[in-house]
Amino acid sequence: MSAIVSLTIATGVGETLHEGELAINYQNDDAVTDPASSPISIPAAPALAYSYEKYAKLKFDGTFTAITNVKIWKSQGVLPDGVNIKGDAVEEAAYVQPVTTASSIALNDVPENDTDAVSLQPAAGITVTGSYSKYLVSQAVISGGATAQTLATQTYRWRYDET
Repeated sequence: MSAIVSLTIATGVGETLHEGELAINYQNDDAVTDPASSPISIPAAPALAYSYEKYAKLKFDGTFTAITNVKIWKSQGVLPDGVNIKGDAVEEAAYVQPVTTASSIALNDVPENDTDAVSLQPAAGITVTGSYSKYLVSQAVISGGATAQTLATQTYRWRYDET
């Protein structure tokens, strides 16, 4: 038995799904395009600027009986001074059009270890191929006066148990 896992990003008013994505791009656009085409402007201190929220979930295909204990954390990458990534989980049904203002969902720092990882295990469980995890709703927050630069790669690690 072996699950096949892929990253899905949702955008837009009606939850347009972009399956098989390779990255979560934080930008000033509700899209999955190259973030260089929609950079986030750095505000004057003490103001804050926000990327659009990113709704990311895992899709489970293949052959399995059940997927449990789905978790995510940021395992590598140093954020520059004045940049933070916030993120929390919500059930699929809680999807709303992403905003470019302070998120009412992504309130906590994305954990940097598996002990504190965000649980993406949906209440309904994952027992059928084509099922999804909860969404990780995340957002980049930029402090006024941060240095202009391209954000270095941040590595997220996803973990789950499969039977």
